[in-house]
Amino acid sequence: MNRLTFSYHNVSFPPFPKEPLRAIREKFTQKAYPFFNVLGDELLLSQVEEKVQVLYKTFTHFVILGTGGSSLGAKTLCDLKNNPFGAQKHHVHFLNNVDSHTIEQLLASLDLEQTCFIAVSKSGTTAETLCQTLCIMKALEVKGMDVKKHFEILTENKDSPLTQLAETYLITPLDHHKGIGGRFSVFSNVGLLPAALAGINIRSLHNAAQSYVAEFQESVNSNDMSHPVLEGSLFAFQAMENAKPIAVMMPYVDRLASFSQWHAQLWAESLGKQGKGSTPVAALGTVDQHSQLQLYNDGPNDKTYTFLVEDSRQKGLVPNAYVYTDAKLSYLEDRTMGDLLYAEARATIDSLIKVGRPLRAVAFKILDEAVLGELLAHFMLETILTAELLTLDAFDQPGVEESKRLTRHYLSDKQAS
Repeated sequence: MNRLTFSYHNVSFPPFPKEPLRAIREKFTQKAYPFFNVLGDELLLSQVEEKVQVLYKTFTHFVILGTGGSSLGAKTLCDLKNNPFGAQKHHVHFLNNVDSHTIEQLLASLDLEQTCFIAVSKSGTTAETLCQTLCIMKALEVKGMDVKKHFEILTENKDSPLTQLAETYLITPLDHHKGIGGRFSVFSNVGLLPAALAGINIRSLHNAAQSYVAEFQESVNSNDMSHPVLEGSLFAFQAMENAKPIAVMMPYVDRLASFSQWHAQLWAESLGKQGKGSTPVAALGTVDQHSQLQLYNDGPNDKTYTFLVEDSRQKGLVPNAYVYTDAKLSYLEDRTMGDLLYAEARATIDSLIKVGRPLRAVAFKILDEAVLGELLAHFMLETILTAELLTLDAFDQPGVEESKRLTRHYLSDKQAS
């Protein structure tokens, strides 16, 4: 059962090209998508659940060390339950940068005896993750603490600086799936372990995503062109073909702010190749109504818009509007904060429709693990199919390698630095 409802405006869909469908059909038959093959994997799910129960016995804080795909998917999942104000028993934190000020603040504020650090890098060579890990290991040693007790390492089972570091401290690494790249790793242990630590029902997440992928595959196999993924990839492809190189993702749910950032990496690294692709913009309603809507409504018509909208009507706090005598506040009487949020989303969407902007709204009743599983599966499928339409390889990232090489070169050149 799909929990997502898609509505498109100011968009027309041509017939779907046959070759991309044939390619995607063949790849599913060959089980060429390991990031979907793990859905419903009982061994994976039970291993994650068992590891969580072991860690819960000793720790209340968990810090994920990593960057890009090693953290964005996991943070997207954790934001469903993580309380930023610290009320829950177990807290999952993310260090996804190498700003020493942030890391020093985190180390100073946490009870390190109650903290487990989880370093995540597929290659085991990511400079940021290695630097984070080495700095924190040193900080623990300075305090006379047992590094092995406070660290987990998740990386590929191969020789790398991170596996060597694990060997030095007698840490048994957790295996990162060799066939799953970081930006597609949200359904693997890279996403599931932090999510389960944050209290996410990872089985509900997997079940919903697995059903969504199966329904898409069935549609493609039966030449049913009505599946939302097919429309979504055409929506994106048509925009690129018609001089709309910017794709705005704007959820009206705070808990989906990280989802937009996860999608931005997925979209940019998978499609930004050979002079093709579009630039993802992560926005948030209602905040960006007050910072970007002027541009969206009255600026250049070079964007598409995707709105993620939860039905928040009649939910949340009720303002004490009756204490004001000013009739200008009468619109808030007997309304909830959820009513306001929903009305703001509707107003933004309708105002953009009125001026002819191409957009879609993705609506759902309530944001939970199942809905999040469908959202993640949808946009992964949409990205892969859009890559087929553009005749691109969605899974490489040649444009990133030169920056990595130069970073190592600049650090190695002591005189130049």
